Amino acid sequence: MKQISNYANAVILIAIASFFFGIAISSISFVLVTLCMFLMFGNAIKKKNLRVSLSNLLILLLLFFGYILIRESFFGFENLKNVGLKYLPFLVFPLFFCLLNVSSELKRNIATAYIFSALLSAFVNGAFAIYRGAILPEKVNLWYFTYNFLAEPFSLQPIYLALFYVFALLLIVDRLKTKKYYWLIFGFLLANLFLLSARNAIITALVLIPIYLLVNNQFSKKIVAGFLVMVVATFAIAIQTPVVKNRITRATKKGNFFSGTSLRYNIWASAVEASNNNLVFGSGKHQGRVLLVNEFKKRNLKTPVKYDYHAHNQFLAFLIEYGLVGLFLFVVLVTQLGYVFLKRREFLGFFWLLMILFAFITESILTRQWGIIYFALFASLFWNTAIAKQVIAKNN
Repeated sequence: MKQISNYANAVILIAIASFFFGIAISSISFVLVTLCMFLMFGNAIKKKNLRVSLSNLLILLLLFFGYILIRESFFGFENLKNVGLKYLPFLVFPLFFCLLNVSSELKRNIATAYIFSALLSAFVNGAFAIYRGAILPEKVNLWYFTYNFLAEPFSLQPIYLALFYVFALLLIVDRLKTKKYYWLIFGFLLANLFLLSARNAIITALVLIPIYLLVNNQFSKKIVAGFLVMVVATFAIAIQTPVVKNRITRATKKGNFFSGTSLRYNIWASAVEASNNNLVFGSGKHQGRVLLVNEFKKRNLKTPVKYDYHAHNQFLAFLIEYGLVGLFLFVVLVTQLGYVFLKRREFLGFFWLLMILFAFITESILTRQWGIIYFALFASLFWNTAIAKQVIAKNN
């Protein structure tokens, strides 16, 4: 049993680190987690000590996952297979953490692995940017230091990488008082966040980090001053690049059909219209995408048509694909997560959830596999730690 537990601890640390190094590494780590889950499940049955501490979360995920499978089954086996495999993490990770004892030492190791994986990823991305943007060309090309190019080495989209960095910053906040070098890591990742120019993630960080400092009893004058200095300094550096400057200054410009609020409003209006095709039960993954692109064409949104954009809002995406029923089940799921995190004073989990919900406003995070794995892993992890706090409180 101890050998399986050690293997499980190692596997989850690999999964935590994998988010920063591309979908291939993330998928491999998910396979390892799945195999480990079966080993733990079989061992628990053999020893007759199967725990069900995640039963409520499992029920909600089973309802949501089951509804998706039933809805996709109407469109044929291929749709059912593809979508079922895509959302499989919604079942694997709750079971995995139901069987895994998340000790305080493992929690620290998970946080450390996540922070330093973010740091390593940022160093590699920065090194590639210097090589491609400053060493290879005769004249420095600042494009390679921002946005898509900065996230390109591991084939990550800027919004996902920026979102991962925001959570790393929240984790670092817990360590600012204990080890001073975490200030350097904080500043370096914050600079990368600004350079990625993912506006939603930047706003989320600037809003949530000060509040988390207050909730976490670290709202001292020294730390607040340090945070403000870091923000001003890193932003001043990032704004010198034309990409970051344009994405910030042109965000609210009317008639901008390439980026910003103008494009978002048109995409959301298209998504609402597309959802009316089957408002109650949805149109499914594939047909929903077709309907959305058709609405883009009606509004002459050339960029979304050319690049086959999604709804850029997770709730609207589920509304198109799985209707009011699917959206309701998902809202119940995230509401239950938030309620348990707050009730059990799992504040880090609650702020992680807020971060995800803010991202859902402008992005369909669960459209891609790494978004699904990321959501399922941390939702299950924080649920586990919240339930553990409940058990400790009862025993005391």
